[in-house]
Amino acid sequence: MKKLTNLPWGSREEYFLSDIYSQGELLAQGIKSKLILNDIKYSRALLLLHVPNEDMRKIGVHLEFEIKGYSENMAKEKIGEIHIPKGHMINTTVFSSLWNEYVAEIIPDEIYQKHCFLGQNETKREKQNIFFILTGNKIVKPSENIEISPAGDMKKGIKPAVILKLKDDVIATFEEHHHYVNTIIEEVNGTFSTGHLVLKIEMGNHSLASVDEVKILSELPDKLMWYLSFGSRQRTSWIKWTAEIGTELVEYYRNNISIPEKSKYYEEPLIDRRSFQDFLQHCLEYEKQQNSLDLYLPIVYLVSSNSPSKTMEMQFLSLFMALEALLDLYAKSWNINKHFTKERWETFYTHIKKSIEEFSGFNNIDEKNLMIEKLGIFNQPSRKKLYNDFCKDMKIDNSDLWPIYGTHSSLSRIRNKLVHGERFEYETFLSIASEHLKWTVERCLLTVLGWKGNTDVDREGIRKYTAYHNWKIYYEKK
Repeated sequence: MKKLTNLPWGSREEYFLSDIYSQGELLAQGIKSKLILNDIKYSRALLLLHVPNEDMRKIGVHLEFEIKGYSENMAKEKIGEIHIPKGHMINTTVFSSLWNEYVAEIIPDEIYQKHCFLGQNETKREKQNIFFILTGNKIVKPSENIEISPAGDMKKGIKPAVILKLKDDVIATFEEHHHYVNTIIEEVNGTFSTGHLVLKIEMGNHSLASVDEVKILSELPDKLMWYLSFGSRQRTSWIKWTAEIGTELVEYYRNNISIPEKSKYYEEPLIDRRSFQDFLQHCLEYEKQQNSLDLYLPIVYLVSSNSPSKTMEMQFLSLFMALEALLDLYAKSWNINKHFTKERWETFYTHIKKSIEEFSGFNNIDEKNLMIEKLGIFNQPSRKKLYNDFCKDMKIDNSDLWPIYGTHSSLSRIRNKLVHGERFEYETFLSIASEHLKWTVERCLLTVLGWKGNTDVDREGIRKYTAYHNWKIYYEKK
């Protein structure tokens, strides 16, 4: 054994055993294990495994595994062995990108049982990780954390921005995983890296027996993606998951979703990064309420409206679809989506239809049939009244924004003109109208969710936008 001097930043260890550590298919170069102590009260990990990034995923799904290693002398001769039948990984840390290494802290089973989970006697505590690979989202991307010890040692690590409790014994953490590939292009050696935003689902006291279990569990990440997309104003989705099922490492790719387009510009998030963890946790609690609305369609229409491939007219119509989808959910939840009961409507419809058929003022049968086809409108609530009732019931004050209904230049009139093929000469007019429509939908959704924190669309946060102040100039022109 020899004293090593080329340790990562922040490491205070001095004596190590092995220079090569292997386990199954995993071969991690430069992993060094600390000298084992016999004291079961020892409170820190007994091994520090320095794992290259490209191999970390292989270790990450095994929170419990056998450890074998050996030490070498300067002549590369094997001089000592180490064997722990069962070890537990309790923590991982990433060091400076210069090393491109994760450090996994490992402790033997006997210390894991007696020290880490005191009071559980001999109860076995297992944890199962499922990794959901996500499309990019800056708001939950882990941030670099730098710590400097009193001795002046610097340690770089990655600190998760958001950690959530999905349900009992199920914790979700947003992480960033890197994959490094060594390759040769035109005889030039190079290392290429790619990073993925990952949602790690950690489950306690449970092991997966089938793929169907993960598919059922994926409903939680699905809903989480809705609210992440809404709060960050950036559509985000998971594209595959990886998990250990039985003794197999399984990767499952989605085939029923369109991948969000990468935005070329940065948009201010609806919810501030400092409040984002609380916001997402609040949304998950909303989902548990008995009378919660299924907000999937309003959110999807809203976050999809800013797609780079959409024209300004398409963006506006997508926003209006979001508002109407929300109003429909409200009407159904209060049972006000129809004026008549089924029985009363059939009586009314039969009477009016007969009156139209007997009326002699029509020029031909086609005009009569056209009127009969439009009778369904009489059983639908007025959109204007529905919106006003919604705002009144939910105590939403949008009087500072461009009106939705009721005037010659309302946003609903703009929507109707676009649907019927009319175009607007001034793009600025439609752009500002779209901004106000987006803010209206966002305020309504936030109120439905019951979020009381500061947002980008409350009357203080919204003042920084030019479109908030000069909209009346364009509104009055039309």
